[in-house]
Amino acid sequence: RLLEEKEKLMDVLYVRDCAIIHFTELMHNYINKNFSPLVKSAMQHIGLNLYSVLKVKDLSKSFFVSEATLCSRFKKETGISVIEYIHKRKISEAKLLLRAGLPPTEVAATLCYYDYAHFSHTFKKITGVTPKSFQLHPQTLYPNFLPPTGPDAKHDKTR
Repeated sequence: RLLEEKEKLMDVLYVRDCAIIHFTELMHNYINKNFSPLVKSAMQHIGLNLYSVLKVKDLSKSFFVSEATLCSRFKKETGISVIEYIHKRKISEAKLLLRAGLPPTEVAATLCYYDYAHFSHTFKKITGVTPKSFQLHPQTLYPNFLPPTGPDAKHDKTR
């Protein structure tokens, strides 16, 4: 949808590059680790179900292990809890949706957060800024990932 809205080549290339960077980071984090089949499967399940309610209880039932087993193995292999991983993945997805122009309240609902306050609190805890600030000031927060803008953009070769 975001690509369809872009009229300038540089804007299209920017959106494409952001998607490539995001995908590469996800694959790098997933492939370069020696996770057990259980943890890899849990990560894959979480990735495929970001747009639904994810609970550790349901995840453990899906893989026929106890919650304690799933949580301890996940934490031991990844260094973070299952819940932390779910939130980090959802917030990573939220960043993409916010950059695409979706209102923060819609992003919270799309990613099945209980309410906007919970989403906003989680987003700020992970990123250090509110969802609205992230959306309104991407140049300040992520200057290297934005195309040059303004009257000097064509002449600025340093970007």
